Amino acid sequence: MRKILVAAMALGFTLTIAVPVAGARTCGLTEMGQWSEWGVPGQEQTIEGAIDVGIDNRGDVFVSDERNGMIHVFTTAGDYRRSFPAASPHGLTVDNRKVYNASWGESKVQVFDKAGNLLVEWSEWDEDGTLMRFELPLFIDVDAGGFIYVTDLGLDQVRKFSPDGEWVTTFGEGATAVSVHGARAYVTNPAGKIDLFTLDGDYL
Repeated sequence: MRKILVAAMALGFTLTIAVPVAGARTCGLTEMGQWSEWGVPGQEQTIEGAIDVGIDNRGDVFVSDERNGMIHVFTTAGDYRRSFPAASPHGLTVDNRKVYNASWGESKVQVFDKAGNLLVEWSEWDEDGTLMRFELPLFIDVDAGGFIYVTDLGLDQVRKFSPDGEWVTTFGEGATAVSVHGARAYVTNPAGKIDLFTLDGDYL
């Protein structure tokens, strides 16, 4: 699995550092192996609103920081690599080439390359002749073919899009989060259930 949901922001916590920052590009680690701060002493940068995490094929860790409006990139050891701006970053996932952001604060989806350059962005689409817009896109995942799956708290369903942002299909009810693995999509809902679908949206 590439995705790990970080609950700190949802519970109202701010990640804090437990030991002094060691160096300019080293992230300070707590005794539990957590990190939240990096940079030279006196000029530290921090993670203030961690929401979601994605890990790419080389092991780099991408963190959506909603409060700072940034996506931060670290090694698995916690060494800081880089940051880039994103629109109200919330749900996040990565594949071998791209970074995907579900922006619930600005009601859109963004796709970046690994360096943080914006490739595709959309907030509305044609769904069977009806103009649709995101309301509160929460979480996002991508399959091996580059098709994008987005849950929207306002629309209560999963929207599947092509890699270019063209609508493909809609499925699920009350969807809050989605994770794609192989030929299956796993969808959570507020009723405390996990629903299983094919990638075409057929209920299993």
